[in-house]
Amino acid sequence: MSRRRPAVEGDQQRVDGEREGDVDGVVDGQVRTEPPHHRGQGLVEVQVDVEVDEIGQGPAQRVSLSVAPSRRPIPASRRVRGRVLATMSRPVALVIQHVEPEGPGWVAAALSGAGVGVELVRADRGQPVPRDVDGAAALVVMGGPMSAGSDDGFPTRRDELALLRRATEAGVPVLGICLGAQLLAVSAGARIDRLGTPEIGWGVVELTAEAASDPLFGGLDGPLTVLHWHGETFTLPAGAALLASTPACAHQAFRLGPCAWGLQFHLEVDEPVVEGVVRAFPEDAARAGGADAILRAAPGQLAAMAPARSVILERFARLAAASR
Repeated sequence: MSRRRPAVEGDQQRVDGEREGDVDGVVDGQVRTEPPHHRGQGLVEVQVDVEVDEIGQGPAQRVSLSVAPSRRPIPASRRVRGRVLATMSRPVALVIQHVEPEGPGWVAAALSGAGVGVELVRADRGQPVPRDVDGAAALVVMGGPMSAGSDDGFPTRRDELALLRRATEAGVPVLGICLGAQLLAVSAGARIDRLGTPEIGWGVVELTAEAASDPLFGGLDGPLTVLHWHGETFTLPAGAALLASTPACAHQAFRLGPCAWGLQFHLEVDEPVVEGVVRAFPEDAARAGGADAILRAAPGQLAAMAPARSVILERFARLAAASR
């Protein structure tokens, strides 16, 4: 299917691009200098709203073009010929981070491998949580030491709950990790409870019968090696599918609707992330034999974790890529 493409007469252009081709198209809308930025040889950097073709997907988007200087709009009806390097921006997942050491880690790597970029929102640095997920390929909410059941010390909690509700209602793929899993559960009506004994350190989770047919967990053999780091748990939201459990914490992983998952445990970590977590929370680490013990065990535990981690996160990333 061919639709209109941007091109500028007599010049080779780049449009956020990867793919080269001869084009014969119509400018969709008006080219405007905002403001003019001369880049040598009489070229001006401008913005143009264009309609995409089979190279990209989605409605009209804003892209950059370099054209001969002109302060007057080019009529939408003007026909242009030229050569263009063209593709629209790749899909982007929204990732909310709450504390310095708990970044997206292997989640970001899996998304990148599937052609999905990451827009990182550092809530811990005061960056505002978006009000909606319009245009996002996925929503990922990371962990943190705050409680999903209280606003105390957690100024973005209500905004994140609202965003999670909007994402699940819109069918946007969602992945909540640790605190993020608890927030996903609360967004669907669950209650947060304290664990009798916090789960900290390396461990395993057992898969449930429902995991066998799950889009992320299906076909995996349990138990799965994971990193635990939590002192609270949640009741299972109504209608959710329970996917993994431990004796100390029955609700370790769940799916809400067709494409929203909560993981109480950590699969996304690598050695630098593990080191950052144990150094940031030494009192928690002491419950599992101390930071040094956790770090000494990290290479072997991460190697054991890797096969299932790759399957789960890469499946999620492919869902994100397909959602655009």
